[in-house]
Amino acid sequence: MMKEATIKRINKIVINYMSIMGLWNQKKLDKQNPILIYFITNILANNPNVFNQNGILIAEGTLENTNQYLTLNIPRSFFHIMIKEFYHIYEKLDEIDKNQNEEIKQTLIQFIGSEHSFKEYINSIMYQYRESFYDLIKNYNSHNTEYNSIKIKVLNDKMIECVQEEDYMQAAEIRDKIKSLKE
Repeated sequence: MMKEATIKRINKIVINYMSIMGLWNQKKLDKQNPILIYFITNILANNPNVFNQNGILIAEGTLENTNQYLTLNIPRSFFHIMIKEFYHIYEKLDEIDKNQNEEIKQTLIQFIGSEHSFKEYINSIMYQYRESFYDLIKNYNSHNTEYNSIKIKVLNDKMIECVQEEDYMQAAEIRDKIKSLKE
């Protein structure tokens, strides 16, 4: 069984992932997508408040509401498949930002109020995704070599970001973590 904190981190990035995928014009979710499977089986199905009286899905609530109904039995093999998909999107965030679904973009601009506010919203989602993925990767250890390869790449990106922000202490801690993973 996974730790509750890990499940909460997974739920957070799943919500970020679903937001980003709704914006991207290049990739549609199919029934085999591991994140969609997780979302349906572990977030929607476990939360009795996601359907209204008529059985229609409602998208209300917060991450805290989602975390009230945790499933702690995610197989490690499925978790590693999810990590690969999260990483695939992590690598494509700039492309996703440039290739947004125009209909959804215009709808959100009308809802949010201005194109500037929309851009700030998108930047916020992208930032949350990167940070959520980093938080999940940083706090979960595995002997899976593919997972550790992804972890090293994400930690390296964060280390570079820390150097650019002149946070040399955190950059050194991340460097040491990368070094220990490579050994």
